[in-house]
Amino acid sequence: MKEKRGVQNHLSLPDLTIKQILEWADEHRKDNGVWPNRKSGSVRMSPGETWAIIEGALFKGRRGLPGGLTLAKLFAENRPANKTRAELLTGNFLSPLQGLKSF
Repeated sequence: MKEKRGVQNHLSLPDLTIKQILEWADEHRKDNGVWPNRKSGSVRMSPGETWAIIEGALFKGRRGLPGGLTLAKLFAENRPANKTRAELLTGNFLSPLQGLKSF
């Protein structure tokens, strides 16, 4: 179908992995300062993918994904919410125990 009309066949989309989605989300956050959501549009690192399509696959358990997830839940479980954009860009951030004085 893609060859004829330039549209991907939704039945033959490639499988996704959680690792792959998190890598794309990390790049999105580095570029935009926020985690993507279903309204974030296209996935820059994967032409033809949108965050809405990915969230649908996460929720419905399609494309090799487990199901029952949303983007927000995926990020809450796999990415600390307290990292700032600068910390993500530079990799300079403290773990919860760093910087504490020992007594």
